[in-house]
Amino acid sequence: RDNQADALIALAEQEVASGQFDAAAVLARRALAANPFDGRGYRVLADVAAADGDRAAQARLIDLAVRHAPRDIPARTWAAQIALQRGDAAAALHHYDRLLRVAPSTQPTVIPAIVQLASMPGAREAVVAELSGQPYWRPEFLRQFARLAPSSDDLAPIFGALEQGGGLNEEEMALYLGRLVRDRRWDDAFLAWVGTLAPEELARLATPYDGGFENRSRSGSPFDWSIRPPEGIEVAVRPSPEGRGHALWLEFLGRRAAFRDVRQLLRLQPGQSYVLQWRSRLEELQAARGLQWTVTCADGRGEPLLATAPQAGSSGWRVQQVRFAVPDDCGAEWLTLELEARIPAESQAFGSAWFDDVRVV
Repeated sequence: RDNQADALIALAEQEVASGQFDAAAVLARRALAANPFDGRGYRVLADVAAADGDRAAQARLIDLAVRHAPRDIPARTWAAQIALQRGDAAAALHHYDRLLRVAPSTQPTVIPAIVQLASMPGAREAVVAELSGQPYWRPEFLRQFARLAPSSDDLAPIFGALEQGGGLNEEEMALYLGRLVRDRRWDDAFLAWVGTLAPEELARLATPYDGGFENRSRSGSPFDWSIRPPEGIEVAVRPSPEGRGHALWLEFLGRRAAFRDVRQLLRLQPGQSYVLQWRSRLEELQAARGLQWTVTCADGRGEPLLATAPQAGSSGWRVQQVRFAVPDDCGAEWLTLELEARIPAESQAFGSAWFDDVRVV
């Protein structure tokens, strides 16, 4: 059948792949004569025009291709590239969006291209406008953008505009804050986080945040408790066994696992002395050494500023406090609850523990 459009297009694409552009053009025209509404034929002719160096004809033909074959991946890819060459970021993003919707498998190549656009001052408004429509690929883009952007300076125009326009969810805000923390921009991260708090939360702001564990939901912010225990250790916020509010509960099931997975980033004034206070209760906690609080500089330099005496065994609720100092060159600090273990064999533990009313004063 010399007028079978699908077969003619397949042959034309083979000719393009082998560099036989004249033969490809003949086959594409025969396919379009059989079916003028098959956009793939226009895309093949656009490839021929590109080989001849006729960029204007290529652009016209690609426009026809995406109009009549909106799901054609090569046509959409060409359309996005042509829009970028013209400096039309909005049009390029429109094509990228359609490409990602039609072919989610293109994310590994398309998302990094949008990340590059988001880092360009002239294209940021278009990126924000596209993201404001809540496309399905927004979460993956923001994850990659927070990780791959050349500088954390590039994040503020995008995340800030999204926050003002429709708001960021907790996961998205955590991505932004996490990159600022990674770049050691402690003040910027803290101010951005404080700006998301409700008036009643601001009124309860203390160091550490939610030291009484009364906020049942975790925001994902580094300035809130991060609770991500390894397998074999259960950690949760539960009603206090003394019947007053909630407390942090930990249970160790005998599996050997390094535990330093309850922590929060603090912003303490350097050059000052502080006291860490807390209440704890132990229930047959068996460990080579025990649980302890540590305070370390967030930049990872030097020895811990504080390592409390490890706790194990059984005890009722008791209040404890330890003094420590923050040196002048320590801009932020990690407060961490961990199981002290110098060697892997000491990371095995059994039993449970409760912690509450953690304060740094």
